[in-house]
Amino acid sequence: MSFSLLTIYADLLEDLERSRIATENRVRALRQVKGLAGSPEEERLDSIAMGLAEAERKATNELRKAVKAHPLGEWIGGQLGVGEKQAGRLLGVLGDPALRVDPETGEATERTVSQLWSYCGYGDARLQVRRRGEKGNWNATLKMRAHLIAESCMKTPTSPYRKVYDEARAKYADAVHAEECKRCGPSGKPAQRGTELSDGHKHARALRLVAKTFLRDLWEESRRVHMHDDPHTVGDPAREDEGCSLHGGWMTQRFLEESRRDRSEQLEAMVAAA
Repeated sequence: MSFSLLTIYADLLEDLERSRIATENRVRALRQVKGLAGSPEEERLDSIAMGLAEAERKATNELRKAVKAHPLGEWIGGQLGVGEKQAGRLLGVLGDPALRVDPETGEATERTVSQLWSYCGYGDARLQVRRRGEKGNWNATLKMRAHLIAESCMKTPTSPYRKVYDEARAKYADAVHAEECKRCGPSGKPAQRGTELSDGHKHARALRLVAKTFLRDLWEESRRVHMHDDPHTVGDPAREDEGCSLHGGWMTQRFLEESRRDRSEQLEAMVAAA
């Protein structure tokens, strides 16, 4: 599967969106300058902003087309609450959910679902915390994209991911803090251990579980597509001896056996780590 086209259009959309927002802010600032509101200068700058908005719209349409034509496009199109635009922007940054590609050698290796969660900022919540002067071991853009998809699914009553959200809210209805929590306490006074989570904290935990569930399903679909590309080479000892268990669309028997694990066990583990 190639993700190059998605990356190009996702990057283009990101650049146009930022330029359009910045230009619109300049238009608003110009209107506050005495004598320039309604001036020819404002009209010209506003025209540039409208041109950027139109270019952004075209880039969005191209990204949607690229997603629909992608091997993962059909699955994405069938997920209520998950739009081609947001999914395309996520995949444009992530690349193949099932593979990690070395940027220097180009070598592809298997990516476990735990590695995917960690890379997207949904690993161990106790360890993946921003600290001043330290660089996080996750991709902040991917975390934001996954969060936006989770929000969209939560707002779609017919989405199966809405059920995940509702069940998580029920699970955390009476949850209490296992340790001090800055999120739930006023500035400088974190909520103490044993106190109940705030509604905002419960909501954030439920959205986190939705994002992790979506990423897991996306990862599983990517592995299924790889297997479908060349099913006759699955478990081929000659290829397994090459030392790479997933390459060019083929999977080892071990990889397949892992994907057959009971989904309920995966969900239990996911909920416990959320």
